[in-house]
Amino acid sequence: MKVDHIGIAVKSLKEVIKKFKKVYPDLHFHTEKSKNGEMKIAFLKFENIEIELLESLKDESVIDKFIQKKGEGIHHIALEVKNINGSMVELINSNIKLINSKPKSGSKDSLVAFLHPKDFNGVLVELCQKRNIKGE
Repeated sequence: MKVDHIGIAVKSLKEVIKKFKKVYPDLHFHTEKSKNGEMKIAFLKFENIEIELLESLKDESVIDKFIQKKGEGIHHIALEVKNINGSMVELINSNIKLINSKPKSGSKDSLVAFLHPKDFNGVLVELCQKRNIKGE
């Protein structure tokens, strides 16, 4: 298991990317809209980790509510797993609360499931499985 990415809720992708590019002028990134159309996501690629910037496109979306309640900042930490279903069963058997009862489609054609922040000291944790990894 490794940290796949850190998700950060922001009001403006454009403004935050501009700041990152001042620090890293050769920064590579791409953007996409979430499958449900509620947010625009920018993936900032670093050598050892990816940062996922999340901008709300709709009022009352998950990211909009997060920013209203807590302000801009870290939204979640994503852990890459090889077998998301197996990981979910292990966590349930360890009395870890999951937000999702089954994996759902995530960005970059991955499968994702979220673990309840109450079990992780207030931090939302995402399990992330790339679809080309066996165990789907």
